[in-house]
Amino acid sequence: MNTDDTTMIIGFENLQKLGQSNLDSAMRMFGKWNNNWQAIAAAMGNYANRSFEEGSATLEKLMGSKSVEQVVEIQTSYAKRAYDDYMQQVTKIGGMYANMAQKAYRPIERSSYSVSTINISSEAIGARSRSEAGSQQSADVQP
Repeated sequence: MNTDDTTMIIGFENLQKLGQSNLDSAMRMFGKWNNNWQAIAAAMGNYANRSFEEGSATLEKLMGSKSVEQVVEIQTSYAKRAYDDYMQQVTKIGGMYANMAQKAYRPIERSSYSVSTINISSEAIGARSRSEAGSQQSADVQP
């Protein structure tokens, strides 16, 4: 087997490793995305439940109020709590989305690192094969 064949076989093996590495990275990424989407959906569901319960409690208070001043006070208090809760929820969900993007990118980042490692090792093997071929040719030329 000559050095060109060896280089080609090593290159093919590196290509197989790269393909497997990319597939593994994609599967980890999709798994993390799935887990993060479930967490976001659960957080949104909890927020919807809290919001509904808070609105129902406020409606009951409004129905039992005796004066317009009491209605305005109840409504103002509810609006402030609803706004604060909404802003807190938006911040929380935004952080969850950012965290999801970072976690999902990590396998790709690691994969790109392994690709560069494979490329570097392939180049080193190719250079070594070329130098070995060159030294063998020079040995063939010398009497």
